[in-house]
Amino acid sequence: AYCCRQITMLLHSSADGTVSTQERALFQRLAASACHGVGGGVGERIFISRLGASRKHPDYRVLLNEEALIAALVPLGFTAIEPQTMPLEDQIRAFANASVVVGLGGAGMFNVAFCRAGTKLVTIEATDAFILSHSGIFSSLDLPYGVIYGRPDTTAGSRDNPHLPWTLDVERAVAAIRDFI
Repeated sequence: AYCCRQITMLLHSSADGTVSTQERALFQRLAASACHGVGGGVGERIFISRLGASRKHPDYRVLLNEEALIAALVPLGFTAIEPQTMPLEDQIRAFANASVVVGLGGAGMFNVAFCRAGTKLVTIEATDAFILSHSGIFSSLDLPYGVIYGRPDTTAGSRDNPHLPWTLDVERAVAAIRDFI
């Protein structure tokens, strides 16, 4: 949990899955403040990992071959991070200084609100269950983005369950990422 004494968040009666112009300006001011007088983030290309969470909860939204994906992204200059393990200002700096963000769909990817204009995004999703809300956020930030889908492990339950463990064709995904960036 973070205690942010200088941030006020408004509760809206409905959520439309977008970031308004005013909210975007707020995120950019926070990014400028976090980066002022401080060195860069963790790298220009970051991968948003869920390995730590997957190890704690091995049956919930686990990309079964995430380690292989990370290993395949390293030669492309990617650094894997787990935002939830980082102090808030470090998270903001990591996204504000990135030129490419690739990650597994979910809360960690929503830090792209701190990205500068032109940052390229690739969200990797287990299924299409959450893509409308995720793409609504990305498109409202006016950032170029792509979507890659994996395959749920249906031996663990119904294909309709978006929280099943899943796999990814790493070679095809990395080729698509390379072409996009």
